[in-house]
Amino acid sequence: MNLSDYPGLVRIWQQCGRDTEALRSAFVWEALRRASHVVAYRTYSQQVVGFAITCGERLEVVCVAPAYQGQGLGAELLRYAADRLGAREVQSEGLPPGLWDFFSGQGMRPAGGPRHQAAPRTAQQRVSM
Repeated sequence: MNLSDYPGLVRIWQQCGRDTEALRSAFVWEALRRASHVVAYRTYSQQVVGFAITCGERLEVVCVAPAYQGQGLGAELLRYAADRLGAREVQSEGLPPGLWDFFSGQGMRPAGGPRHQAAPRTAQQRVSM
């Protein structure tokens, strides 16, 4: 993943209607800054259309561009985050009920503590695609 990809992640976040306050874009940038892993779903033409950000065992963000929603990409990103990156929990506070139902249906548990609590990093943790 290149730094040049990051503004595209924020654009996807905004397209999903999650940027209702001026500070909400800052939320994604903060999640990126503290991330243990960042994974992106790319089309065959290498366009990023979805992404997930983890911090330790916490799934910080999962988002799919509206044009690609309903095709299972979010579930695939969530499974990858759980199976390959060890994400086990998600901050449930403030989530719409349908979104929490999606996360809990995929085996996520509610996270304790505030978002963006820095997780200890090991040499093996990295930003990846």
